[in-house]
Amino acid sequence: MKIHSLKLKNFRGYKDELSISFGDLTAFVGRNDVGKSTILEALDIFLMMEKEVLVMPIEPTWEQKLAQWDGETYQGKEFYEGTAVIITEKGERVRSKSEKILADYFYRNNIIYKYEKPLFLKGYGTVYPDFTFLSRKTGEEIYWEHEGMMDKSDYAKTAVKKLESYQKNGIYLGERLIATFETEQTLLNSQIIEQLVQKYLL
Repeated sequence: MKIHSLKLKNFRGYKDELSISFGDLTAFVGRNDVGKSTILEALDIFLMMEKEVLVMPIEPTWEQKLAQWDGETYQGKEFYEGTAVIITEKGERVRSKSEKILADYFYRNNIIYKYEKPLFLKGYGTVYPDFTFLSRKTGEEIYWEHEGMMDKSDYAKTAVKKLESYQKNGIYLGERLIATFETEQTLLNSQIIEQLVQKYLL
């Protein structure tokens, strides 16, 4: 790169526009405090900016990947009229108090997630995992399903079938699938939430 000229305006002591032409060899001569160093400083700033533009990372950073993933839009599952309105600290609507507990935990700990992002499972159809995350370790999505009424027979059968379908599609518990469970007697345990987050999401 060769610089042929430089224009300065409103920079340090140069309020009016100053135009400088460069040859193959250019020297700045003058008494102290006339602005020679200011010209060199301006050149240094320009060259540093050019370097930042030219030196682009070959691989996007984790923050860039996560921001891109988070910015991708999707159509979640509809809420039917008459269902309870439960709002998380993030300001989104969820279907149960337990889902709100989970969502609020993720939000407070700056864990980016997507609520009920659709996922197609071959042999089963489209499911809406309660929470979807992007794994920093693998770059793949991780799914968190909370099954909250496992003491109800029909609900439990449907939940088991769905979890089996995940695994038939290569999404295994303890790898890319996290599951928590509740019954009327056994409620969601905050300590277990923390342990699962530490193991799989951080």
